[in-house]
Amino acid sequence: MKIAWDISKQCFTITDYYYFSKLQRFLKENGFSFEETTFLEGLDKYDIIVFNYPEKFFSEDEANYLKDLVKAGKRVLCLAYYKNEDFIADTCNSLAKVFNVKFHGDEVTDKEHNYENDPYFVVTPEKYMLACTCSLEGGETFVKAAPSAVSNQGFEPILAVKVPLGKGCFIGVGSCVFWDNYSIDVLNNKELILKLLRG
Repeated sequence: MKIAWDISKQCFTITDYYYFSKLQRFLKENGFSFEETTFLEGLDKYDIIVFNYPEKFFSEDEANYLKDLVKAGKRVLCLAYYKNEDFIADTCNSLAKVFNVKFHGDEVTDKEHNYENDPYFVVTPEKYMLACTCSLEGGETFVKAAPSAVSNQGFEPILAVKVPLGKGCFIGVGSCVFWDNYSIDVLNNKELILKLLRG
């Protein structure tokens, strides 16, 4: 499967060896190829399109173009961070809104189910560790924190959602730091990565 890792929206780049060398290797070992893309045009050549912490807003035309790609069978992922840092919830929402999904500008913590006694390193019932995550609403719940998790703005601690549409789907994730070199080997995070990319 071919992944377009978009950097046109000033996303974190997958070719950064310091942060993503382990992810690069893991993807290749599991049958994925990937290319960094700098234009939204031409994304129809790929199976999966990733926006990993997009810092530039999507125009309405761009969001609708990506929605059409999803309808045609593409899988589009948009990944954020907590507290609306760098206005990340806002930029993600400029795309997610066409799928009726909303990223919140909150932070989800869990004092009971976490990694290394850090409540910001939220561990889900499936043993996925999502660090510094916000919550989302809309679509189907894809990943949810344990009942002990709380949002500082009172939202339900849903950490990832999925919107099937046409032949494809849109997936929004509240954290972008579960597949970098520091988190990819933690608990079942590799299982989460395959679930996000394949089903």
